[in-house]
Amino acid sequence: MLLELNSVRFWPAVGASVLLLAACGGGGEESAEAEVREAQEQVEEAADTDEAAAEDAGEAVQEMADAAEAAVDDAADEAGSAMDSMREEAEQGMADAGEAVQDAADAVTDAAGDAMDSASDMAGDAMAAMQGAADEVAEGAEEVVDDAQAMASNVVDDVAGPVVHEIRMLNGDPENPRERMVFRPDLVVAKPGDVIKFIPTDPSHQSSSVDGMLPAGAEGWQGKVNEALEYTLTEPGVYGYKCVPHYAGGMVGLVVVQGDGMMDNVADAKKVRQVGLAKRRFDAIWTRAEAEYLN
Repeated sequence: MLLELNSVRFWPAVGASVLLLAACGGGGEESAEAEVREAQEQVEEAADTDEAAAEDAGEAVQEMADAAEAAVDDAADEAGSAMDSMREEAEQGMADAGEAVQDAADAVTDAAGDAMDSASDMAGDAMAAMQGAADEVAEGAEEVVDDAQAMASNVVDDVAGPVVHEIRMLNGDPENPRERMVFRPDLVVAKPGDVIKFIPTDPSHQSSSVDGMLPAGAEGWQGKVNEALEYTLTEPGVYGYKCVPHYAGGMVGLVVVQGDGMMDNVADAKKVRQVGLAKRRFDAIWTRAEAEYLN
């Protein structure tokens, strides 16, 4: 605790010495002043010493504060680094988890796509099998219908008898007067067992088969002028015929008998050499026959 004397601050020990000197009467005024000055110097030295100690203490405190602050900063840095590391690890973990989820979703999608493709293939195969079965049934039904129609046709033919195809022998075509010496019709389609009947509508005509234009197994015929002629068609194939007196003038015709083997003699029949207008008329008849029947 500090003491004040005559506006001067003293430490307790110094103040006690001064008071003691004053009480004893000192050694005179000068001696007292000297003592006071010495005491003041001691006080100042003590004050300087305390100030230095205070400064040292302050510096020590500052150093401790700085060290504490540095330690806090280091701890904060370390904590921040740890937080950054944890955040990065968390982000990486989330990214890895996201990739795993995406991979799983892709796998599910691929599996679903494969399942749909497989189901589609199975459905397509089933549809193809059903269509094939339906086609087979339809073909079988068509064959049954065709067979039934053929049988019915044969029955009708047996009941009604052979079909007679009439062919008129004319000096000119009523529909085309420029066409002279003709058979009408000059192209007939028939079946085995049918009959062709040549009718002498105009005089001076007859009918004869053309050599080389008959199916194998069929017999030729030779009619008389101005007389009707009937001929039974026995074999499938083509039959060429002519009027002998007017053959060079183009009076010719063709019969196509349908059935198995009807194309067998077509090529040979077309190779038969024709004369005069007969060649031109036969060419036109062959063109119509191939377009309508021989295909």
